[in-house]
Amino acid sequence: MHHDARYEDLDALDDYKLEHGSQDIRGRPLVGPAGENYGIIKDLLVGRDHGRVEAVRLDNGKVCAVEPLEIHDDRVIYGDRAVAHARTAGSVRS
Repeated sequence: MHHDARYEDLDALDDYKLEHGSQDIRGRPLVGPAGENYGIIKDLLVGRDHGRVEAVRLDNGKVCAVEPLEIHDDRVIYGDRAVAHARTAGSVRS
């Protein structure tokens, strides 16, 4: 997982409510497709218009976009699509 600085300045969801409470993934571990542990999801970060969650912040301060995340009952998986997209955008360091 790479840290995506584009989302660092977004607002945390604290004062906002999700349309569907089942989508609240705070407190769940974020893991890679092979089970590697990236941290615990601490904050959901909303866009400037507060219309939707755009990223998550982990307990270690790293931030990533929500699009590649696969939500499961006990964990959230950072999918392969994110890594492929980040490589084409030049955001991942080898």
